[in-house]
Amino acid sequence: MIKLKSLLPEQIITQTRNDFANSVDVSELKSELGVDSNTFWILFDKVVNDLNKLPNPIPVYRGIQADEVDYKNLGKHWTYEKEKAKAYFGGPNPKANLIVLQGTIDKQYINQIETIARNILSSNEKEILIDNPSKVVLNTLKK
Repeated sequence: MIKLKSLLPEQIITQTRNDFANSVDVSELKSELGVDSNTFWILFDKVVNDLNKLPNPIPVYRGIQADEVDYKNLGKHWTYEKEKAKAYFGGPNPKANLIVLQGTIDKQYINQIETIARNILSSNEKEILIDNPSKVVLNTLKK
């Protein structure tokens, strides 16, 4: 995980285009999206701008399909939009409950590279990738 520098409180993403390009295979991402370089970097800038607008700490949500929560393994994939909190993996199991975890995460604990890449590839999920889910401060648990 990349540790964020202490910047203005509203900032979240410190990745520059060059930092990002040195960390991921941009040509693979462009190919997967079917876009040219100019369009890709426009998407990158939009994602970074959207993420920079989030408050600190960031409200996060995670939907899981289970009968009970394993608090030692909360998962790395969260969203910053409550309505996006669905159980994407491990379900749906019609016998298990949909549980929505709600909490906050300090900006310094998000995985910047993966969060940017995932939001470029699938902007509808509004995903935040957290390498150390124990850093999420749980507020409520809704079934």
